[in-house]
Amino acid sequence: MVDDTDVNTAAADYGGARNECDDVDARLGDELASLRISEEDEDVPVGKSPPTLTHCFIKLLEDKGMLRRCFTQNIDGLEVLAGVSATRVMECHGHFRTASCTRCHASFDGIKCRDIILNTGNEKSKGKAPRCEREKCNGIVKPDIVFFGEGLPSEFFSLLKGGDMDDCDLLIVMGTSLQVFPVAAIPEHINNECTRLLVNRELVGTFDENNPRDIYLAGDCDDSIRKLCQMTGWEQDLYKIYNAIPKTG
Repeated sequence: MVDDTDVNTAAADYGGARNECDDVDARLGDELASLRISEEDEDVPVGKSPPTLTHCFIKLLEDKGMLRRCFTQNIDGLEVLAGVSATRVMECHGHFRTASCTRCHASFDGIKCRDIILNTGNEKSKGKAPRCEREKCNGIVKPDIVFFGEGLPSEFFSLLKGGDMDDCDLLIVMGTSLQVFPVAAIPEHINNECTRLLVNRELVGTFDENNPRDIYLAGDCDDSIRKLCQMTGWEQDLYKIYNAIPKTG
């Protein structure tokens, strides 16, 4: 499965190896300033919205033993928040649950990193990036997400070469423009016998309604998933997952 549902953030230009430049703190703060978090619910790592019905559908597939892997370019962690096992989700561009030093690579508490970046209760830290707490390091800490110019996790390429693509009998692609590579190439890596289902507002990539192995459900992802679950008799199971997730307002 390739899931880019409701993407409203993108990898930012972090400036590569310019870790010691004075302006990096301000740039990191500026790039992440729009990622607001509800102070009432720390379970929601980034953004104001909880998982959608579409995210819950991925969890439903796992519950029914049908999910091999979910590849996502989202950095909001909503798939995991919906209950999908982290081992089943390949977060290609990383996530905000953890953080690390860009100099010594030491781990840093993800929530603490988030609070510093978003200036939670500390006016002096506004626009500043967190610093490594290891003695004599003081390097800049950033969330474990992939910024522009950085390579994807090695796990992504291992999965592409592993059994995921060969064993897949149904590839579901949802809510994406399929323009950001190498993730956009996943539909071309699956075996030739695999059926490809696109749930999207428009045809993208090499999906072709005239191709007998391609199925296209046009429209909003949540609407399409709701209809699909109604057809399969899974609607009650879908809403059981959805209703159990804390909502923020």
